[in-house]
Amino acid sequence: MLRAIFDLFTRRLRLSNPWNYKAPVLIALTYLVMLSGRFEWVDALIGFAFSLMTIIGIAGFGYLSNDLGDREADRKAGKPNLLLEISTFQILGILITFLVVAILPWIVYFPLDRLGISCLIAEFSLFILYVLPPFRLKERGLLGMVTDALYAHALPAFLAVITFLALAPKSELHTIKTLNSTLLLGSLIFWQFCLGLRNILLHQLKDAANDRRSGLRTYVTQAGEPRANRLLAQVFAPMELLSWLLFLGVLTSVTWLPIVAWPVYLVWRFPKQPHALDLRAWLYCYLDDFYIGWLPLVVLLALGLQDWHMFGLMLLHILLFKSAFSQTRNRLIALVFKIS
Repeated sequence: MLRAIFDLFTRRLRLSNPWNYKAPVLIALTYLVMLSGRFEWVDALIGFAFSLMTIIGIAGFGYLSNDLGDREADRKAGKPNLLLEISTFQILGILITFLVVAILPWIVYFPLDRLGISCLIAEFSLFILYVLPPFRLKERGLLGMVTDALYAHALPAFLAVITFLALAPKSELHTIKTLNSTLLLGSLIFWQFCLGLRNILLHQLKDAANDRRSGLRTYVTQAGEPRANRLLAQVFAPMELLSWLLFLGVLTSVTWLPIVAWPVYLVWRFPKQPHALDLRAWLYCYLDDFYIGWLPLVVLLALGLQDWHMFGLMLLHILLFKSAFSQTRNRLIALVFKIS
């Protein structure tokens, strides 16, 4: 029993996925607010620590609730699901633990207002609506993908930014507002929503065979892979690229470094890649690897130039998210073997 619970935390919940692929981007957004709000380095470190706590709590709750919702499908398909091995009482206890970890930062440190409360309620409500019957939006085609993009990307990004805006020193609040924060938030949500749509469609394409065996009715299993690939190539990928460029343009009101760094990154990466990149590999190489590995460092560089103490935060970020810098190497190796 104890071994099953240990496996649940270390393997089945796949907490390394949000840690490696989502947390660095969310943290980068808080760095942007720290930059525009001229945070003191001590406040920045405290905010950073509590941000990691809530990311772990929300991610754990989300992955656990997803496995909970898929228990019956996994049972029918004979797929492993550790939630089939522990009691309902134990599952409830773990859910409550993750929920407490997620909201504790707002209880002890983060400012909590109506907007923040609404975002938190919406986040956990979407988890439930997405995976649990009778709603089970996961199996409602495009509506399911929209829901996933909201709770996995757009809403957490919005919550991170408004939380750190509320933490900003009072002397800097007027300065932040003059940076047209409404336009910045709008472009951020648009970018994260488009990125979320792309990610969930790629995930469904990858899992299509398993989903059919399990009896899951995702958009891809209903529409078919050819149609899903056209949607990715003709709609979702162009939307993501457009939204990213828009966000970079609006971001110049805070710092010019990202809009300069991305083209430099493209020029540096392009000669290093195999020529036969498919769309998925292109998105990973030229967008994801920059979002995850380099955007946080670029913003931290700007922070360090503003206050040299922030270079300590950069070092801490590199130590905690060092796996993000191995993604480029691992994907390149995988592509070379695939092509050869």
